[in-house]
Amino acid sequence: MANKGIFINKIQEKTRINGIFLVENKKILETKTGKHYLNLTLFDSTGSLNAKVWDRADEFDKIFEKDDYIFVDAAAEKYESSIQLNIKNIEKIPDDQINLDDFMPVTPFDRKELKKQLFDFIDKVKNNSFFRGLLEAIFHDEKMLKNYCDCPASTKGHHHCYIGGLLEHSMSICRLIDSLRDVYRHLDSDLLFTGAILHDIGKIRSYNFSKASFSTTDEGRLLGHIPIGTQVVQEYAKKLDNFDEKSFFNLQHLILSHHGTKEMNAVVLPMMEEAFLLHLMDYLDSTIAYLYKLKGGLKGNERMWTDYQKGYERYFFLNPVINFPTTDFQDNNGNDGQG
Repeated sequence: MANKGIFINKIQEKTRINGIFLVENKKILETKTGKHYLNLTLFDSTGSLNAKVWDRADEFDKIFEKDDYIFVDAAAEKYESSIQLNIKNIEKIPDDQINLDDFMPVTPFDRKELKKQLFDFIDKVKNNSFFRGLLEAIFHDEKMLKNYCDCPASTKGHHHCYIGGLLEHSMSICRLIDSLRDVYRHLDSDLLFTGAILHDIGKIRSYNFSKASFSTTDEGRLLGHIPIGTQVVQEYAKKLDNFDEKSFFNLQHLILSHHGTKEMNAVVLPMMEEAFLLHLMDYLDSTIAYLYKLKGGLKGNERMWTDYQKGYERYFFLNPVINFPTTDFQDNNGNDGQG
């Protein structure tokens, strides 16, 4: 295996950089004088950064493509508020020389513990035999279980954009719902837990995540993860001997409406209490995860402003990350843990 060299989160201004990175994006552009240069986005398991090749751009352009691994000799420079690499030399590295663990971003939580939580929450579905049978059919499928545990929750850096992100996000929503059961005792907890576990299951077929540069599949781009999710659920549900049409439609409604509004790509608006609660918990967890990611890019010890976040139409005033997540969660006895 080739030596990875420096990781992106360790790169500092005014240092010489030698390391292997994945090419997430590549464009050949022209300066105002007509000279070609390469504009790259480089990636590893700790993050991404911009890089430029000002000299020998046409020569280097021929030796690698997007999604290739390259060894770079570069200078780290400050451009506006970010670090940028000025690359002097490039060597393409064969895929079989790469340790994927160096390039796959992974959930900071213990995936074995998250997987255990998944089955613990399935065990909480006690009153609706159709929902229980559906969940057992899906997650006793070893390939489906592996993909569910590996899949990121997004591909473009919004929230939980790493291996295990879908599992982490779904279990966070389950814990939020579990914490509210005593407040809203009249709601259908079997429907809520099943909806929380399955609301984003379409992402398994919507995303390519076998390589470090996550991308959207043709199916995902053409249909979207929400309609695909209802298809996945239907494929398993129709095989059950105890198929329950009413429960099936209620669950499909939760999946189709969990984005909350048409502007946010919900297929239908939430029209059940459980659907509305699932939408709110999904929005809460995805937003807090996104803000946590933003906090990781802040320096210092005091609250400060982020860059303008177009998706939220605002700046955020946040504390930098001081304590990173642990692998502890609230256990079945109600003892407090972080998650």
